[in-house]
Amino acid sequence: MIRTALLTLLLTLTCGLSQAQQLDPEVYSDRSWRKNRIYGELIGSTFGLGINYERTLVTDSSIELNARIGVGSIIFVSAVPLIGVNMLLGKNKNRLEIGVNGIRTYAFGIMGGESTYVFVNPVIGYRYQGNDGFIFRFTFSPMVEAYDPNDWVSNDQPFLPLAGISLGFSF
Repeated sequence: MIRTALLTLLLTLTCGLSQAQQLDPEVYSDRSWRKNRIYGELIGSTFGLGINYERTLVTDSSIELNARIGVGSIIFVSAVPLIGVNMLLGKNKNRLEIGVNGIRTYAFGIMGGESTYVFVNPVIGYRYQGNDGFIFRFTFSPMVEAYDPNDWVSNDQPFLPLAGISLGFSF
């Protein structure tokens, strides 16, 4: 899984660099738009504490498409790698964020048991990105179980409504 995440990150960076686009100076004259972002997340898509890297792939005057990779953890209980895409809508510092993530959790029980789950994680929220690169996000990001290899016969699809707050910077 780590190899897959690193390969995805490398491909994202390569594609992003090879498809550099001219920016509309009227829209991005305030330097608030930057292609790379790093932000920490509390709860949300990472279940606990997490860190994310995001890269802008395509941009237009009011729409931006981004790829995201991150990892999180609920202290010594699970590791949560995620890969996702999102779209930012709006022209100014305040934007609507809509996206989806694929998440695989690795949970380690106190008594020595292990479990792993795959989740689909739709995201909708608010994002502020200031002229200095500061980022604030507030998202509603429910978890929907997509696959449970430990109980593959079961058809129940648990739904866990989560919200998250993120702080970070762009460069």
